[in-house]
Amino acid sequence: FETDMGWTVENDSFLTDGAWERGVPAGGGVLGDPPTDFDGSGKCFVTGLRYGSDVDGSLTWLISPVLNLGSGFLATFHYALWYTNYAGPDPNNDLLWVWATGDGGTNWTLVKIVGPETSPGWNEYSFILDDFVKLSNQVQIKFEASDINLPSIVEAGVDDVYISMYKCEALSGDVNGDGDTDIEDVILLLNYLYRSGPPPACTPITLCGDINGDGAVEVGDVVYLINYLFKGGPSPY
Repeated sequence: FETDMGWTVENDSFLTDGAWERGVPAGGGVLGDPPTDFDGSGKCFVTGLRYGSDVDGSLTWLISPVLNLGSGFLATFHYALWYTNYAGPDPNNDLLWVWATGDGGTNWTLVKIVGPETSPGWNEYSFILDDFVKLSNQVQIKFEASDINLPSIVEAGVDDVYISMYKCEALSGDVNGDGDTDIEDVILLLNYLYRSGPPPACTPITLCGDINGDGAVEVGDVVYLINYLFKGGPSPY
């Protein structure tokens, strides 16, 4: 967050203070706010940069730019989070929500809830994006901070955000390369062996198509896979 990476802020119309801002924390840490950013680089996103500013009256959202994460990968989203709500007339009674979307914001999936009890300090979190949304060119992350009950001092910060991408090797049994071993893999094998259909989606084809581990892709692999899927047989080699 040392430079503007395209993150945006949206606020509910009833919010009176504490919208997300990017910059160097200036509150001094005396009211539950982060005195510095997480990684020592200087800037982060916080709910109000100035002294005494915290989330009041409603909700504020910090939303990532649209991320093109493609397909055929696994992705881990990492972030450092500061969140406190332990001071004020109604302490320990608010929450911070983390959301993810794979369709540009049409549908959001809840990833994590932080609170209601909190303590000062930066904490690191990460999650596998594929566990919550289908990877696409329309992935976004959203952090939601709020003060919607009786007034309390709610302070939040986000820093050290990065995404790690992983390309997995083809696995025996996942013949079509879609990440699952199911009836569609049986169909592809049958079409390949008997109807001149496309080959298994791996190179060499034995990497994912040699289900029984005998070094070849042939009818025995079809039988082996059917036994595994529908008759409780041994797993692919």
